[in-house]
Amino acid sequence: LFILALILAGSVFVAPRPGAQAQSGDGAWSNFENASNTPTTSSWPAIAADTAGNVHLFWAEDADGKTDNPDLSYDIGIGPGIDETGRRINLLKEWGESLYYTRWDGEKWYPPVNIHVSPVLPNGVVLYPETTVDPQGMLHVIWLGAWHVTGAVFYMRAPADQALSPSAWSQAKQVAGPVAVSAGFGQDIVSDLNGGLHILYSQIGIEGDYGGAYVINSFDGGE
Repeated sequence: LFILALILAGSVFVAPRPGAQAQSGDGAWSNFENASNTPTTSSWPAIAADTAGNVHLFWAEDADGKTDNPDLSYDIGIGPGIDETGRRINLLKEWGESLYYTRWDGEKWYPPVNIHVSPVLPNGVVLYPETTVDPQGMLHVIWLGAWHVTGAVFYMRAPADQALSPSAWSQAKQVAGPVAVSAGFGQDIVSDLNGGLHILYSQIGIEGDYGGAYVINSFDGGE
């Protein structure tokens, strides 16, 4: 019995096991593709499709991150750092100060464009972008502009067919805040069949205001 137990144990620990592989079932899924294709950190993607079949992708980009040193140093500081030998250190973060955009037209991804750069203060980073396309073909995007523990919800829009041009985008404007800065407290935006826009967000209580879940609406295309 002891020998049999050893044999069974050997079959459990020694026998090769097939590696897990992504499978598409009927082969309908394409291979993975680098959609952001940038040298610095890309995070928090948001995606939406329009009626023409275009796919619109947004994300936060750490465009100030340095890539000339392969030794990455994760830090919450702003700008390049220097190590004890005087070499520049990468400061690639899980968030970025810029909002990037690209589009897939059914065949290819276009080169990404920077459509917004947050000022260092008071809203120095871009977090949790969300997007929607309304029935009129307007592309709407919101994100959390944040610094330290509080932030605000910001909004921009552009015609979906012109979104690859940074000049087509409206000026970023704050539409809600103060909001909580946490991975557990994001926000979302949807468009209804009549073109109404609805933003859901979580607000923290400051100076006597009550925290909670809030909804704001626009029925004039985001004006």
